[in-house]
Amino acid sequence: MIRTICYITPSVHLLGARISLSELLLHLDRNKYRPLVVCPMEGDLTDLLKEHDIEVRIIRFGNWRKVKHWPLIPQAVYNLTELGREEKIDLWHSNEFWTFPYIYYASRRLGQPAICHFRCSRSSTRLPPRKIKMYRLHKADYIITVSESRREIFRAFPDLQQRITVIPNGVNLDKFIDLQKNLFRNELDISDGEYLIGMIGLVSEHKGVTDILMAMANLVQRKVPVKAVIVGPDSPKGHLEKMKSLAGELNVLEHVIFTGFRKDIPNIMKDLDLLVTPSREEAFGRVLIEAMAAGTPIVATVVGGIPEIISSPDTGVLVPPGNPEALATAIEDLLANPQRRISLAAQAHQRIVRNYSIQQHVEKIQEFYDRVFSGRD
Repeated sequence: MIRTICYITPSVHLLGARISLSELLLHLDRNKYRPLVVCPMEGDLTDLLKEHDIEVRIIRFGNWRKVKHWPLIPQAVYNLTELGREEKIDLWHSNEFWTFPYIYYASRRLGQPAICHFRCSRSSTRLPPRKIKMYRLHKADYIITVSESRREIFRAFPDLQQRITVIPNGVNLDKFIDLQKNLFRNELDISDGEYLIGMIGLVSEHKGVTDILMAMANLVQRKVPVKAVIVGPDSPKGHLEKMKSLAGELNVLEHVIFTGFRKDIPNIMKDLDLLVTPSREEAFGRVLIEAMAAGTPIVATVVGGIPEIISSPDTGVLVPPGNPEALATAIEDLLANPQRRISLAAQAHQRIVRNYSIQQHVEKIQEFYDRVFSGRD
């Protein structure tokens, strides 16, 4: 019996949460599950899914809490409910908590279970119990969190704990095999005598862009021959320009390159001497497992799910968040020690193969689905 699972996503931009969703769907066992994906619009994600014969439906909806989107809610819930009836959906899976209220009400009308995949980096101070209730997360039949750190967000709801399952993200290791070196470095005209470090992710406050810029100012003062590349889109709009202005104030503009959004992350990872992840909040850290798959050593902060991935000093270097000087020192020490970088990369790659392959991730998700269905049959 093939089960139909409806996934809903608030965005079609191929960033962390949507990359994780697409990898899951591309590796799902189609002999057991039929994925149907609801998106608010067409975009990169829908194009990718259609290329792989994954069904997509467009239903217009907006942010649940924003007043300007409230008029869309009744129609969106109605459309989802009708979709559930027409397509005989067996299970609803919200890829991010933002869209969970929509499937919560549709699933309740149809008497079907609903899962919230909780990938949010927000701390408990930015996602207090009242907001959790506002998004109906406390009423979810099941919650999948991407790290043990995310379970803590729900500590005010002890009855919810037994409905939470931790399943870390997975990486498609095949994408990091036989990559050609120096494509990215040559594009940026990075000389052989310069180190290249990179930060990959949203150009936003919680990702710690300010800290890497201040660390770069420190490294330039120490005369370390290094350039930094910051790869990712502006979020919120206008933050990128603020960071460029800060780089100018710190006199590091000629040492920092802002590339914006890029799709060639494996090639970028391959050319970095270090991945630097100075996040102040982080649910999981998808870029970490991508770097580990590419054989790129890591300096990151001790926040959220990061220490669950970099679980020992043999697999990466961890520093306190919001401490640019400590970040600069860790970067300088590693750049000066090539053998240490090689060792870290090798140990980290072994850890990824053992624990974070996409095959292992999909197997755990499918086992989870099977438990859900066995409890209802």
